[in-house]
Amino acid sequence: MARASRKERLPTSGAIVGKVRWSPSADTWNAIESAYGVELPEEMRAGIAKIVDRYFETEAIARDAPFTKDALAWLEGLQSTSAAFVAAYNSPRGIQPKKQGNPAKKKNAEAMAIEAARAAEDDARARKARRYLEDQIDDYLQELGGDVDFRARDLVKIMEKASAAARLFAQELNDRDHPRFHEKNAWRQMVRRLWQLADESRLPRTIDKNNHPKVSPFVAFVKELQKTFGDDAKAWHMESELTLAVEMQKAIADIREK
Repeated sequence: MARASRKERLPTSGAIVGKVRWSPSADTWNAIESAYGVELPEEMRAGIAKIVDRYFETEAIARDAPFTKDALAWLEGLQSTSAAFVAAYNSPRGIQPKKQGNPAKKKNAEAMAIEAARAAEDDARARKARRYLEDQIDDYLQELGGDVDFRARDLVKIMEKASAAARLFAQELNDRDHPRFHEKNAWRQMVRRLWQLADESRLPRTIDKNNHPKVSPFVAFVKELQKTFGDDAKAWHMESELTLAVEMQKAIADIREK
């Protein structure tokens, strides 16, 4: 299984679903019914199995999805690398390594003028060299490009656009409205569906009393149900029934508000 994490993830996944099905034995059903305190009719059992199978699928998809944080780091690297490429290309002499030398000494106006003139000459020669190199690179690009026809200067435009595109999508990805996976969302959906199924079947579904979470047959049922998941899917909040009740109450809060 992929490592579990509550970090937000991108809305894309390569998980293969449908191969794992929840197949409880007769003893498993007996344990679930004992925890719930009711005998489950076949229709209810079929509904539970369908909900659990759906959870196995959605939980696997979310767990396999890449982390949003890693994607943002990649986009940031793309922006900085693209900017460095454009800066190096547009610089007459490229990006020069910093020289380690003695502290700069004060220079008079004449010395500074001579130094500036030499720098201008160096830049002019560097620009000529770059034009020559661009021509040579363009020749190789024609040989290597195949059906793609572009010149070295076009790379600058491409990198500038790539950097801008990465920046814009990073902003979109940071927006709270952008679709994303969260492993726990699949679990919350499972709890909501189980609660709705119990409600439709007129079975115990109480989680709280006077707005305070309490241990209930429905909570005990969900806990016993999760014990059967094994390595097929994550069982959440199994440390205590009280913690489980609190989280289940949060999961169905939006249903009750409707």
